[in-house]
Amino acid sequence: MSVEFTNCTFSDLSNLELGAIANVGGMSVIVDSVFQGITSEESSITVSKNGTISLSTSCFGGNSGDLPGTVFVDDSSTLDVNNDNFISENVGGNGTCNDMFDEGSGLCVSFEADYCLLPAFTFTATPSVAPSQVPSAFNTTASPTSSVAPSQV
Repeated sequence: MSVEFTNCTFSDLSNLELGAIANVGGMSVIVDSVFQGITSEESSITVSKNGTISLSTSCFGGNSGDLPGTVFVDDSSTLDVNNDNFISENVGGNGTCNDMFDEGSGLCVSFEADYCLLPAFTFTATPSVAPSQVPSAFNTTASPTSSVAPSQV
């Protein structure tokens, strides 16, 4: 069995047993998709029993699960592609791995995108700690410090 998810949004799903996608022995191709606000007993995406996953240009925000990794790939399964995926404030397996966990190698595989490339991604990260001090007042009377002449601007 092979399933392709393109331009999909999975959001605000709670108390899931296996995750938004549970690939059991099949091939999942996930492209340009959003996963936000998912709470699962396993992970947002679980791949097991000789399954294969290909994951590209997808974004994950504010998800949590009990297994390590927002995406969990068991020791019999394969990560085929991991390109341009973004993650923000996900918690997998008590913080042991928040990106993609490959059980076969025992490695936490990082998502490498610096930001989400998809407009459907609306998750806004919250600060992890409050600011330690009030910002100083902006000085409007000081002279400019730039070395660029006004005619060059």
